[in-house]
Amino acid sequence: MSDLGDFLGQHFFRFFGFLADLLFAHVLKLRPRVHKVEGALVADTALHVAILTLGLKLRRVMIDPKQKAVRIFARYGWFFRKVRHIPFHAVECVLYTYSELNGALNPLSGWSAYQEREMFTVRLRLVDGEEPLLCRFYGTGAFVNNSILPDWLYWDDVLTAPLTQGDQEEVSRCYASAVAALIGVELQNR
Repeated sequence: MSDLGDFLGQHFFRFFGFLADLLFAHVLKLRPRVHKVEGALVADTALHVAILTLGLKLRRVMIDPKQKAVRIFARYGWFFRKVRHIPFHAVECVLYTYSELNGALNPLSGWSAYQEREMFTVRLRLVDGEEPLLCRFYGTGAFVNNSILPDWLYWDDVLTAPLTQGDQEEVSRCYASAVAALIGVELQNR
């Protein structure tokens, strides 16, 4: 009977760990809420991010084809507000950048097995060379095995990675393409 109890206990904790990973992956899916308001493409700080940060940093980016302008509204520390107005003719291109954050977080990631932490950044490149930030899309990516051990030893990570993997790549690419199309400039990968 104790073997059955050990078996159930072991699988209960494995299942609980999987649920924790799933919840953690979805809570830490940091990306703006993208929607349309009166013909403008709007990207706001997501509600769960605003709650987690207690509203200390809020941001709204509006791509308005009627006014032919990009407007960036930011609030820092509840009191400090910043508004930026960028006309379409001042934009040279939209920059789309991918960063894998595991190397920065774990110096041994080049020799281990892990699930990627990805960040996709959308910026504008202005005619004067400045590159203001529009949005960042952060989330978990695919399972990567850089160790000398075979993938089958990490079977539970291989099976759970697709369930916890975010869609930040598709959503960020779609947003960057829409911004470039609305402004009328090209999208460049960097």
